[in-house]
Order: sequence, then C-alpha cells, then structure tokens
Amino acid sequence: MVFRQYRRTTQLGRLVFRGLNCASCSRMHPAVLSERHLLQVSLRYASTDRSKVEYTLKMLKEDLMQQDEEARRRLVPATAAAEKKTTLMQKIVHELKHYYHGFRLLALETRLSAKYMWRLLRGDTLSRRERQQLVRTVSDLFRIVPFSIFIIVPFMELALPIFIKLFPNMLPSTFQESSKEEERLRKQVKVKVEMAKFLQDTIEEIALERRSKAIEPKGSKAVEFAQFIKKVRAEGGYVSNQELIKFTKLFEDELTLDNLSMSQLR
Repeated sequence: MVFRQYRRTTQLGRLVFRGLNCASCSRMHPAVLSERHLLQVSLRYASTDRSKVEYTLKMLKEDLMQQDEEARRRLVPATAAAEKKTTLMQKIVHELKHYYHGFRLLALETRLSAKYMWRLLRGDTLSRRERQQLVRTVSDLFRIVPFSIFIIVPFMELALPIFIKLFPNMLPSTFQESSKEEERLRKQVKVKVEMAKFLQDTIEEIALERRSKAIEPKGSKAVEFAQFIKKVRAEGGYVSNQELIKFTKLFEDELTLDNLSMSQLR
C-alpha cells in the first residue's frame, strides 16, 4: 500500500511539473507549438538519425576492412611458407625415402607374386586381380635390370637422373609418384571419352546415311540403334540382354573400315 501511494504521488508530481514547464514555455515563447517549430524539430531529429546511420555504416565498413586486412595477413605467411624453396639436403632426403619405399613395396609384391606363381605351377586358377598383380610384378622385375647396371658400374649412378628424365616409363610401378599416376589415368580417361564420342558420332552418321539413301527400310538397325542410344540417355534405366544381342551384329557388320568415310578415317 505504501509503495502504491508513493507511485501515485510521484506520478502526480511529474504531471504538475510538466504542466508548469509547458505554461512557462507558452508564456515565454508563444510560437512553440507552431508548424514551423515542429518542422525544425523533425528536421533536427532526422539529421541526427541520418548521422547515426552514417556513423554505423562507417563503423561497419571499417570493421570489414579490418577483417579483410587480418585475413590477408594470415594468408601471406601461408603463401610465403608454401613458396619457400626446399634445400638440397631436403630434396636428397625426399628422394632417398621415395626409393626406399619403392624398393620395399617391390619386395612385398615379389613375395606375394611368388605365391601366385607357385599356385599357378600347381595347376590352380588365379583370379583376374591376382593375374594382373603377377604380370605387373614380373614387368617391374624386368624393368629393374637397367638400374642394377647403374649400381654395378662405378660412377654410373651419376647418370641415373638423366636416364630417368629421358625414359620415365622405365621406372617400375612401385617408384612412380601419385601425381604422375593420376595424370596418366586422367589422360586415359580423356582418350576413352574421345573414343566414345567418335563412335557415337560415327553411328549417328551411319544411321543418317542409311536413312537418306533408303538402302534399307526405316527400321534399319543403325537407325534403331541411334534411337535406342538417345532413349537410354534421356530416360536411363536397365538395358536387357535381348536388346544388347539385337545390336551386337551392328558392330560386327556396320562399324568396319570399309564402311567408314574418309573424314571419319582421318
């Protein structure tokens, strides 16, 4: 109760104080409530709001510039460290580790391929992966023969980097770097894609020639195969064995050197 009475008295006191101030202002300045004064007040508040907005935008721009500068400072040491050249000793250690791991991997593959060879001599059949492993290891062992010459002959190892530079494919597969292997696979994929595009264009040209010359009816196999390829590309889905068998003869009869044009052969 006491707190409520105190609040009421304070509110009444504030109202009385405001009334006295308004009365004094009206007596001293009779044009206080005029439209001109209200316009000046609104313009003053608008200018203060505009200044606050401009100040906020300025602060945000400064913060963004500071963040960009900090990010640039963080990137500069990283790029400098990346561009830092390795010393001769580091290169030598890297090459020694590379050849050590290559010989170690070759020894492991030789041990594994010896087991495959023993199984093959006993009459067992090898899987496709095991056969590829055996062939690759045998070819690597034949490739390692020139390196033994460089090791046996005195001072011949000095010419080994030049030999590797001139004949990079003479290195066994265990000594090849991952970047070069990825580049080789990328080239193979590119060649396969180009070959597939060439075959697709050839099939479409054969179908158009058959249709234009009207040697065969509209239901020729080349035209049907071209439509079948477009359907599979557009819709996708499962291709049955009957459809594959139906178009196998097309590859045997139509896609031959005698039936290709001079532009396609070039």
